Amino acid sequence: MSSIRVNRLVVGPFAANCYIVNRESSKQCVIIDPGGDAARIKNTLADLRLQAEAVLLTHGHIDHLFALAAFSGNDAITVIAHEDEKVILAGVSLQSRMFGLEEMPAPEISRWVHDNDMIQIAEMSFRVIHTPGHSPGGCCFFTDAAIFVGDTLFDSSIGRTDLPGGNYDHLIHSIRKKLFILPDDTLVYPGHGEQTTIGREKKFNPFLRG
Repeated sequence: MSSIRVNRLVVGPFAANCYIVNRESSKQCVIIDPGGDAARIKNTLADLRLQAEAVLLTHGHIDHLFALAAFSGNDAITVIAHEDEKVILAGVSLQSRMFGLEEMPAPEISRWVHDNDMIQIAEMSFRVIHTPGHSPGGCCFFTDAAIFVGDTLFDSSIGRTDLPGGNYDHLIHSIRKKLFILPDDTLVYPGHGEQTTIGREKKFNPFLRG
């Protein structure tokens, strides 16, 4: 089976990472966290000659879903989020007003998932890893020695926990018990900034050493 291909776009007013992921042998793909610049995401899909089958949301903060409306409401595209993120997603209109952005209604989610659920989509298989701490329903999507972690873990940092629903102890527990058990060479694709690996974060991340 061919490996996956990951295209990263830095989008929106908060410079969030949006990922377009497909198997190299397939023209079907998923979009992870469409945080803005919908036209640019669509143009990239067209340039790559890819067809999106799903949008995966690592969590419900607006900087990771501001362009979601351009893809939701389409019966051909499944929108997937963790069920524990319902409250956060219900408040996206408040989030948008807080940051002076165009008001966004609560998104329609096609499928609610849970820890260890398997998502079979676009000729790929993603395992859901629930990692609360940055938000109650924050989750990561693991496939082919790569994991898309949203704002749970960053290169040499961790997600903030001072927003509604955040909890520092829960976040540290999620990373240590859910992510650091993965192989050291697992590629980590975060919600902001550059990619890293599990092994690098175990060794060098100042929040998690010791």
